Amino acid sequence: MEAEQNDRGRQRHAVIQAVLSASFFGATVPLSKLFLEDAGPLQVSGLLYSGGGMTLLVWTVLLYLGGRIPADQWIRRIDLPWLSGAVLAGGVAAPAVLMIALTITPAATASLL
Repeated sequence: MEAEQNDRGRQRHAVIQAVLSASFFGATVPLSKLFLEDAGPLQVSGLLYSGGGMTLLVWTVLLYLGGRIPADQWIRRIDLPWLSGAVLAGGVAAPAVLMIALTITPAATASLL
């Protein structure tokens, strides 16, 4: 019974995190359009995603140091090529392309996408 309640609590927590993540990501497009008036697309994408990356890094290290992430679940050397590819594609190339596309896309079209 207690294990089932823990599973439901974890599922609820995961759903809340997913909804918040999607909401924050969705909010970046209209906000980025405003920032693009004063800065270039690569500057805006670098600012947004390096800030997010640093926040995630600090949060992960704090969880690890607090004992919430066991040592056997930390990043292994064999995972580094895949992790590097994901960071380069999703954290470098995709944001840059998104911001460049936002500079040429009308605000109404971008909000619908």
